[in-house]
Amino acid sequence: MLFLTSRGFAFLVVGCFVICLSQGPSAAQTGTMPDFARIGDITTSSPQPGVTKLTITTLGPIPSGDQSKLTFEAYFSSLGPDYPSDTAVLFSHGSYTYPSDPAIAPGTAGVVDIPGGFAFGDADVVVDGSTITITFASVFVNDMLPNYVVTRFLPADSAESDLTPYLADCFIVSSDYLSRSTIPPAHPSRANNPPTYPRLIIYRGFEFNSPPKWGERGNQVADINGDGNPDWQYPVNHTIPGTEVTIGLFGAGGCFYLGVGIDQDGDDHLDTNEITGYIGMCQYIIGGNGGAIGVNQNGQWTIVWENYGYYLFGIEKERTRYEYIVATDTLTVLVSTDGGNTYTQTFSGKPTKYPKFTSLVTSGTTQ
Repeated sequence: MLFLTSRGFAFLVVGCFVICLSQGPSAAQTGTMPDFARIGDITTSSPQPGVTKLTITTLGPIPSGDQSKLTFEAYFSSLGPDYPSDTAVLFSHGSYTYPSDPAIAPGTAGVVDIPGGFAFGDADVVVDGSTITITFASVFVNDMLPNYVVTRFLPADSAESDLTPYLADCFIVSSDYLSRSTIPPAHPSRANNPPTYPRLIIYRGFEFNSPPKWGERGNQVADINGDGNPDWQYPVNHTIPGTEVTIGLFGAGGCFYLGVGIDQDGDDHLDTNEITGYIGMCQYIIGGNGGAIGVNQNGQWTIVWENYGYYLFGIEKERTRYEYIVATDTLTVLVSTDGGNTYTQTFSGKPTKYPKFTSLVTSGTTQ
């Protein structure tokens, strides 16, 4: 079966194996296609909670000391299979430096935010003959499996510096991608790219209730809003990569609150006595919530939380957007009344200074 794309690439599908064909320059036109640039199999596993292991098997052993220009790029849709690929886990081999920010040097691997071009996560890589093993934190891709893996190749004596058009092979991993055209993204360029927030915290909508309904995963915890009643914690906990900052979702008085703090006891979730501030809430009687973690234009980890207020029958009335920059401990609150087309800033400062959060319990206050 042949799928055509709008840029001249075609993918020939045999089972779950896809051969990338190109009407532009190809590795085959620039030299002999080596077996170590062609994919034989892809597997993923989780050797321990929170860790993903991606194993790529090539058709031939990768020679040590090879100076060709070669990348192995696994593309993920961290928001789910219905969304475009937004994150790449990749290994740069030979003499090629991957042009992300910061760059990924030859012989190393990393995790890249494709729209922004930022290498935001570390990955460990081991090459053993024809097997490449890349391990990384699962939160980088929101625990998703890769959609597909591509290789790009140029021989060592090539004067070309951009590998983008030189597709060598492609392997479809997700069956969701067998029924659609797939265009591997070009190597990243940060010019005019807006900030992106690909790593999801919680899906937009009514995933949880406050207080929880029967069957929902909520743990009763200490009172955080001062009404004298125990409140609730939900299984939404993420530690920001490279930091000790952890976020957690809490329910109190019929509202949701997104807390931030340090997981001091190392139990992988934010306890109420570890909260240093709040960086988002659900304030509408009929509402939905969505949030994500990513990097802004300056490469700073940013947590975004949007609260959607609805009229009856699901018509959006208003939304409030909370943007928290981890490095500066700065919360910005913006409100939109036109479906998110325009926003008006209503607050910017320390989370503990936001009027709607000042009465909530943190580790610096007495319960």
